[in-house]
Amino acid sequence: MSLFAEGDGKSHLFDLDESALEVQFEELSVLENFVLENGNVTAISLKDNGFDMAGYAFNTNMTSDLDFQWEGFLWGFLCCPVGFFVIAIDKDETRDNKISFWIGVGAGVVLSAITSPIYLRYYYH
Repeated sequence: MSLFAEGDGKSHLFDLDESALEVQFEELSVLENFVLENGNVTAISLKDNGFDMAGYAFNTNMTSDLDFQWEGFLWGFLCCPVGFFVIAIDKDETRDNKISFWIGVGAGVVLSAITSPIYLRYYYH
């Protein structure tokens, strides 16, 4: 169930379906009451009592028009400068491949930011 109303195009992208929102708040209220009543609750006990934790952790009803492309991601993640010319500015590449390229660039930057200080600390000491 999506919180956003189904429409014929993107004109209804931000229209909320209030009945769906109420249903989801009711489900969260039931979960909250269960946790408050039982104290120390684990994910296993929630699953045993009928709570679908994947539904709470990840909104599986969200739709995206992005079709993730591993080719673009790997160009961005592993070889960003060359990938920029191969994927990002190529007019024949699909929008999905270009977005996947930029996701790969972002993932590479984040991973480098995390690992570089660790590497440099042990390299120079």
